[in-house]
Amino acid sequence: DTLAEAQDLPSSPVYQDLVKAVKEKISAYLKQNQINGEIEVLIIPSIGHFPKGPFKGELLDYYHLLLKELACILGENTYNEIHLDLTHGINFMPVLTYRTIKELLGILSFFHKEIKLCVYNADPFVGVSHTGLVLNLNTVEEATIPPSFPLISLPHNYYRLLTFREKLLPETIKALDADIKVSSPSFLCQTL
Repeated sequence: DTLAEAQDLPSSPVYQDLVKAVKEKISAYLKQNQINGEIEVLIIPSIGHFPKGPFKGELLDYYHLLLKELACILGENTYNEIHLDLTHGINFMPVLTYRTIKELLGILSFFHKEIKLCVYNADPFVGVSHTGLVLNLNTVEEATIPPSFPLISLPHNYYRLLTFREKLLPETIKALDADIKVSSPSFLCQTL
């Protein structure tokens, strides 16, 4: 909502028109400020009522879509370090973004060496003049993420499968687990 402008949209816009307009606006900003490199812009829907209109959905819609998008990106490449700046975002977004990154890096660490995660947050400039102030970027966390396979929060209907699994005999669970063979992190993108 904060980047959407009515003049950039067709007369009867749909969500994809909004996504396209926002991506174009971000690309123009990056080009204007000579920010180059391999940059992928993800537009992940939020929820809430904003000056330009409401976004309706579930809070975890953001998490699930971000999980899928980042699994596809992170599963296609090998990374030694991930840098995450949580300075901006609406209340739940930084928390869910951090959670998503940390969970995915734990999974990816099974396939590659452990990955370093660096998390930052800037001091706020609220209600003060920005003239002459220097942005102070704080390191919140610097950690090597060990291999882990967290229980990723799936949409509520998937929990029925987990409940069913708990009712199985231990021998059956062992046999099912033995059938699961994962050869590369690209499975993340395909299974979410």
